[in-house]
Formats: sequence, structure tokens, C-alpha cells
Amino acid sequence: MGLRLRGEQAQELPEKGAKIYSEHRDVGGVTSAASSPRLGPIALGYIHRDFVTPGTRVEVETRSGRAAAIVSELGKIESC
Repeated sequence: MGLRLRGEQAQELPEKGAKIYSEHRDVGGVTSAASSPRLGPIALGYIHRDFVTPGTRVEVETRSGRAAAIVSELGKIESC
């Protein structure tokens, strides 16, 4: 799934293998991340099937803390 990272913690990209959380539950992991000139920080990852609905809010682990993220379909990361 695609992830669009938001907020101040998102300025630092998550590393490969970083955990994805829904509240306190570990629901997946990051496989890659990059900074898009148009969309800002984005990532790809695997997520438990209960959390793959586009628009689902999750958190992604970064070195400086958890960054808020929104689940998106691959190829359909919406700009806000």
C-alpha cells in the first residue's frame, strides 16, 4: 500500500523495516520511502488487511518519533 506522511515528524523519512501502527498495534512495515516534490514524504509498505482501506489513518515509526500517515492505493496517492 501507499502511505502519505503528514506532520512535523514526517520531515524525517522512515527507514526500510520501520513499523506501521494503528494506535498501539503493530499493523505493518515500510518497504521504501522517498520525498516527492509534489506530494512531500511518501512511503510504500505492507499493512494488515484490516487497515488497507484508502483513507485509513496510521502512524509510521521514524527516528524522531511516530509520523501520522494516510493509507492510499498504489498509484493513487492524492495531493491535498
